Amino acid sequence: MYFPISTPSHKNVFRPLAEALAEQGHQVTVVTSIPDLHVKDNVTEIHVKLSRDLLYEMGQHPEIRTLLLDPNTKFDLTFVFPLFNEVGYFLAKRFRSPLVLYMPAVANSLLTTSLGYFDNPTFATTSTYEMAQSETPGLFHRLIAIIIHLGYHHMKQWAFVNTQESLLKDLNISHGTDLLQLESEASFGMYFSHFAFDSIRPTLPNTIDIGLIHCVESKNLSTELSDWLNGEDFIFVSFGSWISTDHLTLDSQSILWETLQTLPVKVVLKVGKNSDRLRSNDRILTGTWFPQQDLLGHPSCRLFISQGGMMSLQESVFHGVPILIIPFFGDQFANAQRAARQGYGRKLEIQDLSHESLRESIMDILQNGSYRDQTQQVRSLLIDDISTPLEKAVFWSEYLIRHQGAMHLNFPGKHVGCLQFFHLDIWLTMGLVISLLCYLLWKMSSWCLRKFL
Repeated sequence: MYFPISTPSHKNVFRPLAEALAEQGHQVTVVTSIPDLHVKDNVTEIHVKLSRDLLYEMGQHPEIRTLLLDPNTKFDLTFVFPLFNEVGYFLAKRFRSPLVLYMPAVANSLLTTSLGYFDNPTFATTSTYEMAQSETPGLFHRLIAIIIHLGYHHMKQWAFVNTQESLLKDLNISHGTDLLQLESEASFGMYFSHFAFDSIRPTLPNTIDIGLIHCVESKNLSTELSDWLNGEDFIFVSFGSWISTDHLTLDSQSILWETLQTLPVKVVLKVGKNSDRLRSNDRILTGTWFPQQDLLGHPSCRLFISQGGMMSLQESVFHGVPILIIPFFGDQFANAQRAARQGYGRKLEIQDLSHESLRESIMDILQNGSYRDQTQQVRSLLIDDISTPLEKAVFWSEYLIRHQGAMHLNFPGKHVGCLQFFHLDIWLTMGLVISLLCYLLWKMSSWCLRKFL
């Protein structure tokens, strides 16, 4: 598994599969910049330091160099996070193993193209822009969708892929490697998506959705937490692994703190290491870490206030808790829009944060039972499946191993260009023929008019 450039949240997406495969007896090697304090048996982690020169340092890493230089090194499968980590495609080729694009985010249209089918940008969800599928797409929406799609393509090519191809050349590892060509030869794709959250799209047999793969049933809270809650209703506030209260302005911190103290329920608040002014009292419990899923799964949890990352969104709905999203960057804005549109949450922009707006949003969700009802409705869609996302991911991983990449699942036309895939050459030919016929008809009509009139 090759995930050196990723976040702690991303690691929570691929860790369950790594551990599950290890429990099945597979030897799993993970390249990561985020060390795990409790590595399971059969899992080996190769740690690389996350820095500006990570790609170069990774290429010089002794453990990775040893694997590369040993001609007998072989893996049954290679999983790669296919954004910022495309050099992993070369490793899959070098280790003679099938390549799996393991995306800890919603399906990206660039990757679905590599696997053999073209998403319609008008309807396919992106991480930064989304419109409800029930809406009729207008000209402006379709224009923005196309621009974002083309922007992703050029950003991936020029900002990520070219840099990594140059790295392979500079380190004398490989010359002339075309990483996008290797991506198009991938055997399979696993996406952190679910139809209940993401736009419906056609898929091929070589792709599966594994959204909620990290979600687990809640466990009993610690005695300390249970005693503090004392059976009372509470809300949980956390802005994820990258954002914390440290990143809020002092004014925003004050608004958050003062508003939370006026609520009729208790509050469990995850704070940053430098938020010393936010100290626990009899109504608010603060800490730098809390067992998020255990709190969300507690029967007294009434609301989750979050930054709106996809992992937090899925956990909230999985445990049946409405969500108030204060988005900061990336996919969080689209996730907030989705939660508000589907009725299991609300969106509050950080620039609109005030005592009044925050309290009104919280009290609306606490007092309006429709949010919890809709959360339960979406939850029922998430869990009503023949197998869990993790069981599905393990099965298809072992299926790929048994069938040496299962290339029989690949679409035969995956290497056909857009011109042929969308029959643009046929439409162009037909247009030329029709234009020629119209021209000849016009010339004949003109000749007849001059001849007989």
